[in-house]
Amino acid sequence: MFDTVALGRLIKKTRGDLRISQEVLAQDALGSPDRKADISRLENARVDNPQEYTIRRIADALGLTEEQIDTCRTDPDHRPSRDMVDRLVAEKEALAQKLDLRRSLVMSLAYRMADTQAQDFDGALNALEAALETASRLIKGGQDGSNVDDFVDDVLKRIADRVADEDFTGAATVASDATAQATAGLSRLLQAEADAHLLAQDPTAAASALIRMHHLDHSDPDALIEALRAEQDKWYVEGRDKGIDLRLALAEQISAQTLPLCQTPDQRGAVLNNHGNVLKYLGERRGDESVLEHSAEAYRAALEEGTRERVPLNWAGTQNNLGNTLRVLGQRRGDETVLEQAVAAYRAALEEWTRERVPLDWAMTQNNLGITLQVLGERRGDETVLEQSAAAFRAALEERTRERVPLDWAMTQNNLGITLQVLGERRGDETVLEQAVAAYRAALEEWTRERVPLDWAMTQNNLGITLQILGQRRGDEAVLEQAAAAYRAALEERTRERVPLDWAMTQNNLGITLQILGQRRGDEAVLEQAAAAYRAALEERTRERVPLDWAMTQNNLGITLQVLGERRGDEAVLEQAAAAYRAALEERTRERVPLDWAATQTNLANLQGALCEITGNRAHIKTGLAHIKDAIKVFEKHGAKGYLEIAHNVKADLEAL
Repeated sequence: MFDTVALGRLIKKTRGDLRISQEVLAQDALGSPDRKADISRLENARVDNPQEYTIRRIADALGLTEEQIDTCRTDPDHRPSRDMVDRLVAEKEALAQKLDLRRSLVMSLAYRMADTQAQDFDGALNALEAALETASRLIKGGQDGSNVDDFVDDVLKRIADRVADEDFTGAATVASDATAQATAGLSRLLQAEADAHLLAQDPTAAASALIRMHHLDHSDPDALIEALRAEQDKWYVEGRDKGIDLRLALAEQISAQTLPLCQTPDQRGAVLNNHGNVLKYLGERRGDESVLEHSAEAYRAALEEGTRERVPLNWAGTQNNLGNTLRVLGQRRGDETVLEQAVAAYRAALEEWTRERVPLDWAMTQNNLGITLQVLGERRGDETVLEQSAAAFRAALEERTRERVPLDWAMTQNNLGITLQVLGERRGDETVLEQAVAAYRAALEEWTRERVPLDWAMTQNNLGITLQILGQRRGDEAVLEQAAAAYRAALEERTRERVPLDWAMTQNNLGITLQILGQRRGDEAVLEQAAAAYRAALEERTRERVPLDWAMTQNNLGITLQVLGERRGDEAVLEQAAAAYRAALEERTRERVPLDWAATQTNLANLQGALCEITGNRAHIKTGLAHIKDAIKVFEKHGAKGYLEIAHNVKADLEAL
């Protein structure tokens, strides 16, 4: 976003200093002196949202530097990545050529996608493809005409010209003005208006145009609502499946604007349920709890309209959807009350979605219930709840069979594996951990790399975690090597470019396994690989983006460097370990995560003992005792017996030096 006043002044002053006219600048930057008016509007701050690529072209023509342009940004740290733009353009070069679109138009649209979906390359790529097809449709529409009348043909041509000139807001304005005057061809113009508003990133106006278009085609109120529900669902599915936020926002606006048109409780219930669906997905994508709350409100309103007595199966479907939203919301907040509400919603759904009546819907809800009980049981450390979770997954597998729905069967096997992993780790039960491994391996039989690469990678990561726990418990290096192999397999699809935070998580997990393996073998090369994995993770797990994950990886890096430094008797490496621990404590504060803070303090205290042994400097003992005494107080306060035993051993070791 730009400060339009500051930007206008900069362009006008620089143009004046260079003594060139608006016509010349329009020719040099925008390809035509006829676009003098565009330069004038920019200089006079009459463009609400100047486009990045347009400004870059003007900057190049005037010789302005990136730093000068940044002074006009409302947020100088937020600007589209040129590397991402170049990648987007390169990926869609063949499509652009097929559609006969100029490179400058493709670049202009690529900058928009890189700006609006900077953290989701695949979504941005899909959004660019959709935008190119829309632009092509508008340009072709201007060339072909409508066969309606001269007025419509003229408007379509002017829209096409604006799009070809990369003036998408101007195209939307032309379409909006024309639809207000049109007496014929209104439906075609309304579709063009909706398309143009989409290019201008205005889903509210696009939804309004589509609803007006359907009003023209459906005089019957019931038929109108059905048509609008189908329209909403079309955009929702495309946005969800391709990761295009603008399509999801359009779906949300269509349902919001359809609701006042509903005339019966069943219509209102259906539209509210669909509204909740898109809000749930948007809230989850954005990590926005307020949007998730609105989703839950929509579902609850839908339940008041579509009651259990009148439409029991629809009611059950909405209860299941409400459970999904509450689960995501409760998980984000760490709120057990909200998670319990999710469990209640799923159990309500199962009263009508019975196994006998709708077996696959029953199984889906059992799977969802299992996920929520898993989260709740893990948070509480409650093995009974975890057993209920495993029972729900096993119930789901009675209908979600491999023969009937192989991918859903694999999903539930993966979920069962997660619960068994948590349960086995809590109990120290190797048999349960082996069951978790078997569940993951079963999932991988259908969740193959070729079919669902990211799900395959996720399951490989989960398998790696369980094998790591099992190998560590048994002291079995062969199992630990299998864990490392699973992580490395996951990283073949969980790439940094595609899913940066998942890539970082798996790098962190690989580091843990290599650290254990290197420590067991006394193999410094493997320990160095562990440190490299942690450092790779920190390239994406930054303090600004995920502060507590960053701190965890810093702590893990410290542990590995400490082991390496102790083996080598290398004071410099031990100091690097100390620096990593201290970095972790910048986010792992006593107030925020007391047990994690105390654990890192314990590591730091233990490190001081190692430094004393290497350097002979007994000041390290005093420093170490200060760290460990603080940690012991926290462990005692929270009743952390296992941690407390370790801390007392570290204290005794320091006192014995």
